[in-house]
Amino acid sequence: MSTDVDHICDVYKRVASVPAIARGRIDHFTNAVSRVSVDWSQKDLVRSKKIKFNKSYYVELEMENNKILKSSEAPPEDTSRIELKVVTDDGKITVMLVNEKTKHSSEESQFIEVWNNQCCLKVIDVDRFKKEHGKILSDVTFSSFALSPSGNKLLYIAEKVEPKTISYFGTKDDNKDGSSPAKRVCKQNI
Repeated sequence: MSTDVDHICDVYKRVASVPAIARGRIDHFTNAVSRVSVDWSQKDLVRSKKIKFNKSYYVELEMENNKILKSSEAPPEDTSRIELKVVTDDGKITVMLVNEKTKHSSEESQFIEVWNNQCCLKVIDVDRFKKEHGKILSDVTFSSFALSPSGNKLLYIAEKVEPKTISYFGTKDDNKDGSSPAKRVCKQNI
């Protein structure tokens, strides 16, 4: 029974992550070169929301025979929420750091999105790494966001996690043994 439910959940996740075309338009740069700009939407199950992105396809036509001479595509992009971005040398993978509010929190959270030339492959919630580091730095002075030469590792700079401190004048709830902080310190020093 459990394997059936797991299988159904896996199938739903795969089907829900397939992007769908929302609208498109054709822009002509010259008589021979056109851009087909397509708006897509895709479900993001990690953040419980719909992702909208744009992909552009460039087509060079031979006007006499109406044949396609050359075609290329740009990686998908939603620039409204991108803080940092890096693209692999071959241009096939794009990794972006985005800030946005989720339905579950009123504060903005950071997410790392991994895209190929077709759709969003993976979304990583940076809050998962609270024990290792804080927010990823995205300012001009201290930020770094780079892929390894193989394209499978990401380097970034993040805030240091500060150790939890206990107030010397803590409340009674802070103390497990019910003693005041001064008494606890005296007991440890004896």
